Amino acid sequence: MTDLTALQEEVKSKLADIQDPQALEALRVSYLGRKGKVTNLFRELGSLSQAERPRFGQALNELKKFVETQIRQKGESFGVKVGQDDSSFDPTLPGVLPRLGRLH
Repeated sequence: MTDLTALQEEVKSKLADIQDPQALEALRVSYLGRKGKVTNLFRELGSLSQAERPRFGQALNELKKFVETQIRQKGESFGVKVGQDDSSFDPTLPGVLPRLGRLH
């Protein structure tokens, strides 16, 4: 298993080097995205023994929260919301009905 504290230190050092929001989003995806490092560790959780799972799972959740908060704080320093869509689309609103009839 990967040493989680080493991964946490890696995130800290990479966050210190980031200077723009695009690089911050790329970092978020590389750690928390579908194929990210933290996400892959969650997938490996199933291969652990029953005794190791709770301890490793708790440490992994703490790492994920740490990464999320660090990225969010760095994003706030840039004045952007990282990982959130700022569109005004609301999928809960009813759709637009098509017109009935035809033009003559």
